[in-house]
Amino acid sequence: MAPKDAMLPFNSLGGTACLPVVLTRLLRLSDADATPAALEALVGIDPALCMQLLELYPLRDAAQHLTIPQLLRHSGVQGLQAVAVPAALQRARVVAPTALADQIWQRCLSTALLARQLARQLGIGNPDETYLAALLLRCGHWLMALNGGEEYAALLCVAAGDEARQLELERQRYGTTRLQVSAALLRGTPLPLAAKDALRYHSHAVEPLCDVHPLTRILLLADRLALYGADGIATAAAAFWFQLDAVALTTLIRQGGQEMQALLLPLGLSPSAINGGAETALQEALANRVLHPAMESPSPWRTLRITLSLRFGLSTLLLLRHDATSDSLQAVDSESPLALADFRLRCTPGNSLAAEAFRHRLTRHSFDDEEPCRSVADEQLTRMLGKPGLCCLPFAAGVVVLGLHADEWQALHPRLSAIQALLEATGRACPIAPPAERATPTAVLQQRIRETRHEIAAPLTALRNYLHLVEGKSTDASEELRIMRSELTRIGRILDRLGSAEVRAESGPVDLNQLLHDVLDGLQLPALAAQQGVALCTELHPALPVLRSDAVALKQILTNLIHNALEAMPQGGRLRLGTALHPGGDGHPRWVLTVADTGPGIAPATLDQLFLPKSSSKPGHAGLGLCIVKRLVDELGGTIDCQSLPQIGTCFVVWLSQTAAPQAFN
Repeated sequence: MAPKDAMLPFNSLGGTACLPVVLTRLLRLSDADATPAALEALVGIDPALCMQLLELYPLRDAAQHLTIPQLLRHSGVQGLQAVAVPAALQRARVVAPTALADQIWQRCLSTALLARQLARQLGIGNPDETYLAALLLRCGHWLMALNGGEEYAALLCVAAGDEARQLELERQRYGTTRLQVSAALLRGTPLPLAAKDALRYHSHAVEPLCDVHPLTRILLLADRLALYGADGIATAAAAFWFQLDAVALTTLIRQGGQEMQALLLPLGLSPSAINGGAETALQEALANRVLHPAMESPSPWRTLRITLSLRFGLSTLLLLRHDATSDSLQAVDSESPLALADFRLRCTPGNSLAAEAFRHRLTRHSFDDEEPCRSVADEQLTRMLGKPGLCCLPFAAGVVVLGLHADEWQALHPRLSAIQALLEATGRACPIAPPAERATPTAVLQQRIRETRHEIAAPLTALRNYLHLVEGKSTDASEELRIMRSELTRIGRILDRLGSAEVRAESGPVDLNQLLHDVLDGLQLPALAAQQGVALCTELHPALPVLRSDAVALKQILTNLIHNALEAMPQGGRLRLGTALHPGGDGHPRWVLTVADTGPGIAPATLDQLFLPKSSSKPGHAGLGLCIVKRLVDELGGTIDCQSLPQIGTCFVVWLSQTAAPQAFN
């Protein structure tokens, strides 16, 4: 059966999938060493990097074969570095992949080498084009292994050696299969249709495929040989399709193995270990190349400009860097026209879309308004950019201002989440100034906030006093009273946040397992879940060390995520709550909180704007609570990820690091 396009919570082989050893070599590569052959050798073993370069490539020219050298000629060294630097920044944030992911990478490379050997031996097509197509054939399998971790590895072990059964288990667990993921990833690329059809005809018998395009048959045979060797099916296919006997196949496999050794030996790798020690080396190379504290060169900004242009087609733009001394946004890239390069915008309320975007850390644009611009500065900036509208995208170091037509805005809108992820990664490499103070509320709003806090403070104090008296009289409900006291403390902290522009995180020892139990008890979740027909499952790390963080903020994060999960399952389902510990790429551990439901999933349009205040909570349970969650996670110095599949469910994962001391957040 032909695989359908998968609806995925991930849509590309991003930086987290790139090989750390390849990224390290690219970061350390000098101009003298950046020869075409050296670049081709590095990129040629990394399917994720090839996929990213493929996304930069224009529509396919039928007169040309699509090869890795051709991709590199199109991107140039600058384009390759524009991809490699953000990829390295993303890669540095994740744990090393599982052994299964390494095995699948080995299969990708082996398939590519065997396919190129077949094309050469048979004199069919372009061997280098065949190599690229074969390298990417199993990209979906690799991506599922990277995202699924140990759970996915265990699922495959259940049906080891039975690929049909494995595909069925994937469909049951994830609502998709490795073949469907690969098809979705390759769908919009300029690879030949004959290459993509290798996924479509994967399960077909040998004889009906005798007359399909030879590239399709070569890829199918190479894929089979890479996994099972010269077994009965591969031998029959080789004889029926290409008149090759078992001896020829054995020779082919031996030559492929020798080629693999020749490719990996200069990199200090072996087919069975591709990431050993590479994460630390990547961190060092990244620090030397991009994250040096004294760095003042504009190279990260130039990298950002090149990436936005090549990857997203955004060439009419201005990069603005925030200057804390003057609290203003200033042009930083010399490639802008002189008039734009001299632009300076004050970060005062209502002064410009760019200033609002930076102050509130939200995308601002002119396409929802009756007037095309909000201020005189916006009007002049629009004319200088030569487009009728503006879109301002904030990140840690400043703002990207885009000049757009209305149709360009419509095309750009679905890609905002991908652009924002790129800005977040690049922002770490740019010289970052302290954030400006947030906009001061109006006098009326300030007065209402003061009145509300005053009126609530009195009954809250009374409740605390009465609770203290009850605790002294009764020991039968000590646990319930402890929960009530904890919740009153949390209410008080929320009120403190409401009345202050600066909130100091109260860092202290936190047992995440105990904190999760406290939240469950406070919400009376077991009874509530049972009443709603929701099966509650907790998967807690058995020896989780204490985390130094803000317990009140963590409770608020969990409470919001759990409420959203329950709202997504009004007719019942399964709610999974978990804690885990993972080694970080920088040598420091990361604590993990997981909240997963089996609800209807989040619509792709909502997923793109998931943590923005305007997102709706119906029916995708992605409302204002998630905006609060994102802000709290950011204040704790953590990150939050979301994966969702329609009719399968949604999973939120919060990554937390140890904090040495309380921090102040605006």
